[in-house]
Amino acid sequence: MTGAVSLRGARIGGLVSARRAQIDAGGGKAYTLDGPEIGGDVFCVNATVKTRLQENALTAVGTDIGGSVNLTNLSAVGQVFFMGGRIGGDFSAVGGSIANLPDPAIDLVSVHVGSSVVLEGVQSMGPVQIRATRVGGDVAVNGASLAAPGRPAALYLVQTEIEGALTLSDVQADGIGVLASRAAILDDDLGTPGRELGSWTPADGVLRLDGFRYDSFSLRTRTLDVGVRIRWLRATETYEPRSWLQLTATLACTGARRRRHARPSRDAERSPAPRRPLALRVGGQPDSAPDDRRWLPVVARRCVGDGCDRTVRGRRLALSGALPAGRRSRRSAPACCLRRRHVPTDRRPGRSEPLGPERLGRLARGG
Repeated sequence: MTGAVSLRGARIGGLVSARRAQIDAGGGKAYTLDGPEIGGDVFCVNATVKTRLQENALTAVGTDIGGSVNLTNLSAVGQVFFMGGRIGGDFSAVGGSIANLPDPAIDLVSVHVGSSVVLEGVQSMGPVQIRATRVGGDVAVNGASLAAPGRPAALYLVQTEIEGALTLSDVQADGIGVLASRAAILDDDLGTPGRELGSWTPADGVLRLDGFRYDSFSLRTRTLDVGVRIRWLRATETYEPRSWLQLTATLACTGARRRRHARPSRDAERSPAPRRPLALRVGGQPDSAPDDRRWLPVVARRCVGDGCDRTVRGRRLALSGALPAGRRSRRSAPACCLRRRHVPTDRRPGRSEPLGPERLGRLARGG
């Protein structure tokens, strides 16, 4: 078919199918689903949709879809763009290829996805972005090849809430950025033999994890050596204190649950308790890092480990706006201590200003 297809403003009680469709718009929006109410699924399976680069091959703005969106084996030239709508089921792109350099190939903005987002085996020439989106299930990126020449990252998750797991497995991406986002479970392939960073390997881009929060690790990665997680954070583009805060908080919570439910053996009772790796105890930074930066994770670990109000080398520190002083449950540590507005603050009389890195370094050294 030569020309564009538009269902703008339509009301459809069942499904919308473009199975094996051939759409060549030549320019502008090729396949438009702006504003309709669709009671069933949207299928664009084994279809070919073409327009010019930096135009929209498939666009759905403000669309209420009661079922799932299935883009299996979609071959598209142009952007797949969903914004400000609702998808009651899954959003899945399995196989296929989407090209839209230098702009994003797939862009989900302010979409409420009732189930999961699945990107499996898809090849994209252009970044894949999920922004300001709420996902009721998992976000699973498996076996995908994401290229974004000239861009810092090929996979972005920004201000996204994931009620389930963030799964990354066998992904080849030119950089990954997970910013100001949260996942209930982190399930990755970190520590893969021959590729220690696994899917997090930035290739030609960068790795950014600033503001990425996760409540726990998956069962298969929970026993991963802490040193591998430390090297994961060291691989980020810049030093990100909140990333170290999050890692120490999650490790503390996981360790607390293990101690609560595990029954120690006699040999374990006689043997001394294992200590954390030296790199994590001193902040996880190389020895050449300045003292103020090395001490930030130490303060974070002590605050997260035993509550927001804590004494560090005789100096009382707290988190501004935190809960009343006192020992809190470790289970609630990430939710309280890692909010963006909570910054370490000196609570001594006349010194209520936030503690910057230099101030924290002086306090840690007893100055």
